[in-house]
Amino acid sequence: RQKQAMVAQVEAEVLQAEAAVKVRESMQVSAKAGVEECVAGQFRAQAQYDRWKSEFDRIKVLADARTVTGKLMEESELQFKSADAGRSEANARLKSAEASLHEAAVAIEKAQADVQAVKAHLRVAEADRDRVAALRSYLQITASFDGIITERHIDPGHLVQPARSAADTPLFVLVQADTVRLFVDVPEADAALVETGRPAKITIALQGNMTFEATVARTSWALQSGTRSLRCEIDVPNPDGTLRPGMYAQVELTVAERADVLSVPKSAIVSKDGQSFT
Repeated sequence: RQKQAMVAQVEAEVLQAEAAVKVRESMQVSAKAGVEECVAGQFRAQAQYDRWKSEFDRIKVLADARTVTGKLMEESELQFKSADAGRSEANARLKSAEASLHEAAVAIEKAQADVQAVKAHLRVAEADRDRVAALRSYLQITASFDGIITERHIDPGHLVQPARSAADTPLFVLVQADTVRLFVDVPEADAALVETGRPAKITIALQGNMTFEATVARTSWALQSGTRSLRCEIDVPNPDGTLRPGMYAQVELTVAERADVLSVPKSAIVSKDGQSFT
């Protein structure tokens, strides 16, 4: 809950930072309007300056010719100086407005950088939340497939340590018995005759000599060094759960078939001088 709250807090900070960017952009628009206003004021002040300069020059020429009084020339000079001061003030206001516009642009860049920083902080908070969520998910053990728990080695409240090797005792043993796999060791004499797909007849003595038909699914191909036998695997469908893991079964494998041949009992064959007679 703490990590989720931190993520929500940083998300709010992201929204706040994005809102700050919008405020800075609005300030930039206002600063641009101020610059345009100051430019217009500068033009107006320049026009006033040009007008009174021209008027002052004209009155000065007339005053030198003693056509107008000195007082009129003084008034004209004052108007000219006032227009000059107004022009200087307009120039100063324009520079100030341009500085404000530049400051607004810098503020936008800073606000955008703040947004990126807060988003990075958000990613860190989300990663931390996901890490804690992953740890929390370990509190629940979920089986990788449906089946029956045949062994339980822990009880509620037991401390579970990380496994050090594959030989450690598992927490549970889960069995999925929809298909039962039989392991059959074929003697060396018949090993070469056993191939994948050979028919097999399975008899379960515990189930009243119940029989099942199946085929050889796979073989180890190589003989086991200790018993000199071939390990074969037979997959038997077991939808109703009749067969249970650990049962003993007797398997009859058809290793060789000869069709349309005459067969006689082995006792009817007599061997003499390396030859067989019936």
